[in-house]
Amino acid sequence: MKNGKQEKNFFYKIINNKIIIIIIQILLSSIIVINMINVFMRYVLGSSFGWVGEASRYLFIWLSFITGSLIVTRDEHLGIGDAFINILPSFAKNIVIIVVNILAGFFTLVLIRYGFIMSQNLMFRRSTVLGIKMGYVYSVIFISGCFLLIHLIYDTIQAIKDIKNSDSI
Repeated sequence: MKNGKQEKNFFYKIINNKIIIIIIQILLSSIIVINMINVFMRYVLGSSFGWVGEASRYLFIWLSFITGSLIVTRDEHLGIGDAFINILPSFAKNIVIIVVNILAGFFTLVLIRYGFIMSQNLMFRRSTVLGIKMGYVYSVIFISGCFLLIHLIYDTIQAIKDIKNSDSI
């Protein structure tokens, strides 16, 4: 949820923007580089690597989840209720933000819990071509859930502070 003119502090910006952006850049660069090398190998040298398709798929899964957490952190996700929330007074807007963040927090906790369980259960299964443990692939559910939870907690605290500041005026 958009929280008006709130300014995010330095620590929050580093954790939820800089680190996530670096991870996204590494993932996207890896996908591009290995696919470009594979295209070169296939069309110029006449043979290609068999593992590129699987690696690209797993990198794309990671890229999707991590990018999703960045989009939520930056409040750039599609919000159906944004038009409704923007017409509310500041106090009511902050109450809606708190309620929505609490509900989303419950969902995120479920995502974190089952993402962790799934990654642990799949540590004994290996991918077909690369041979990596599938638990590493599915651990992105847990990791992106943690990033989302950090954002929801921070955003909820900011909304509570905004309510307290508006009451004292």
